[in-house]
Amino acid sequence: MTVESPTPTHGWTQQPAGSPLPLDAVLADPAFADALASLARSGKPHAALESPFSPQQIEALYALGYQLYQSARHEDALKVFTGLLLMDGSQPRFQRAYAKTLHQLGRHAEAAIAYVLAHTLSDDDPQALLLAAQCMLATGHAEDAAGMLQEALQVCDAPGASRHAGVRERAASLADLLKRTHNVQSPSQH
Repeated sequence: MTVESPTPTHGWTQQPAGSPLPLDAVLADPAFADALASLARSGKPHAALESPFSPQQIEALYALGYQLYQSARHEDALKVFTGLLLMDGSQPRFQRAYAKTLHQLGRHAEAAIAYVLAHTLSDDDPQALLLAAQCMLATGHAEDAAGMLQEALQVCDAPGASRHAGVRERAASLADLLKRTHNVQSPSQH
């Protein structure tokens, strides 16, 4: 399970592209903390907020979260991805990164919800539904997982969705396994 690679950027620390951003410096930056707190307190929808960060700074934060995730510093990555969602909750890759980080931390119930939200932001990608199903299984919700798998299979079977053959194969295998081991069928098979 990986988080999407960020777009190369210089970031707000003016470090060369590809250089790691020091987490402690970013998280300790009073401007960063104040801006996130302001966003959280505003109560306004994300689209109504004017971000205190430039697009380059936001990309630098995503790059930082990506680096932390790749280095298995998932708690720290979660802080960064949470901040990014506060800044712009409409970005599918921010939501997917947040979900995958929760998943890695074993916070399966939260990850399942985050994956479903990621799917709603980018409904042509069934991977989020497959991962949500896996999280639902981890929390003992086999019937809900079967529903997610059925939805993933529908997305995979849509015209022009042949690029999702690998996801379709994994979703079908997991649905079959659920049927055999838990006697659970997808909702459309009842």
